[in-house]
Amino acid sequence: MRLKTYILVLGVVGLSGGCFSGKRSVKHAEGYNLIAPSGWQEHGHGENERAYKLPSGNLVAVTSSCDRHAQADLQILTRDLLLGTRKQTYKKQEHMTINGAKALYSSLVAQLEGKPVHYEAVVLSKDNCIFDFTMVSRKAIGSADVSQFLSFVKSFQYAKN
Repeated sequence: MRLKTYILVLGVVGLSGGCFSGKRSVKHAEGYNLIAPSGWQEHGHGENERAYKLPSGNLVAVTSSCDRHAQADLQILTRDLLLGTRKQTYKKQEHMTINGAKALYSSLVAQLEGKPVHYEAVVLSKDNCIFDFTMVSRKAIGSADVSQFLSFVKSFQYAKN
């Protein structure tokens, strides 16, 4: 899956929440900090959205939305993140706390356009904002990449100004 296609899919999914809730624009979190592992190539960094390509070819994206559904159940928000996929098979799902924020980690395989896509995802709720961390790959994601992804997520720092 190419990076541009993945970011487009994330954009459509992110914007669809605003459309379904009757809002036309999405407010994003600003000023959060993350520490990307060495070797990750940044492919877009704004104040609120980030994308990376790993040496393995896997892709990582971070998106945020604020003031919309921030109190929703993390499992529901995870399902929303997977809109457009079919046959989701969860390998692992566990609740976490990351720097005082509630989060849900999911490892799964889903079908997209009839082909398997491997996901590592963390949905995190903090200060009325939802942060989606995703790593995707057409092939199985190796344990080293999973470990780096989780370390990346755990580096998350955010304090509303």
